[in-house]
Amino acid sequence: MTWEECLEKNDAKETREDKNRANSLVKTSENRMKHVLESEIKDYNASTLFSEAYEALLQICQAIISLRGYKVYNHVCITSFLDEVLGEKSMSNKFDRYRKVRNGINYYGEEVGENFAEKAISEIEDMISSLKTDFLEDIET
Repeated sequence: MTWEECLEKNDAKETREDKNRANSLVKTSENRMKHVLESEIKDYNASTLFSEAYEALLQICQAIISLRGYKVYNHVCITSFLDEVLGEKSMSNKFDRYRKVRNGINYYGEEVGENFAEKAISEIEDMISSLKTDFLEDIET
């Protein structure tokens, strides 16, 4: 789905810039990632920790979206936002890949192993850092 289709179908809408919401989302994301990074990844908790890291990434994306004056109602449209609005094609592809893995965990009972979670969490940590540097440098946390 393109960003334009997201807007046309009301899966995303223009709203006012919301710095307070963005600040709150960034703080929550940071706390979530702190928990993930302080946890020892084992096969029994790998899916949970991966999902938490994905949620932290999602919150950073939502913070950026809030600062740009939009509200997005599904994760597919966040993929489109990253690609088409921010011009982050590679980031968009990674986000979408992790969205699908997270959906498999949440909706189909799939699991990820320790090795996958370690690599994915590390990449998500890098993605968050890059997004914060490039699009949230002026935000107060």
